[in-house]
Amino acid sequence: MNKIPVILDTDIGLDVDDVWALAFLLCCPEVDIRLIVTDTGDTTYSAAIVCKLLDLAGRSDIPVGIGIPLTTTAKTHLAWLGDYTVSDYTGEVITDGVGAMINEINNSPEVVKIISIGPVPNLAHALQRDPTIVNNSHFVGCLLYTSPSPRDLSTSR
Repeated sequence: MNKIPVILDTDIGLDVDDVWALAFLLCCPEVDIRLIVTDTGDTTYSAAIVCKLLDLAGRSDIPVGIGIPLTTTAKTHLAWLGDYTVSDYTGEVITDGVGAMINEINNSPEVVKIISIGPVPNLAHALQRDPTIVNNSHFVGCLLYTSPSPRDLSTSR
């Protein structure tokens, strides 16, 4: 079976949804995770979470890229993370996560699926730096949309 090449772009580190998504992807035999890039908040802290999870899963073959911090978020996984840092990762950590994303897409013989589970500042910066990545990638966004409340709708008319 040909595995689907994937880049996971994640804002992991605030709540548990991205942890579950990463765990799920790691269990999918049809997926070849080529790179995981963090975004939003303290992206080095987020990368440390990814690195620790990958080390625990025995998947230090997956490089981790540190991406663009977009907003400040709470560090709700600090107790679990403990004193683990990205320098403890037995795999590769890339400080220019956006550049790593561009390189992975451009150097892949197959079309790469970019799965984004959060805001997309990394993808936006990647497209600004190299718009040609659209020729060898497909975007899959798992983005949260909060609909306006009925009260908000009634006041906006």
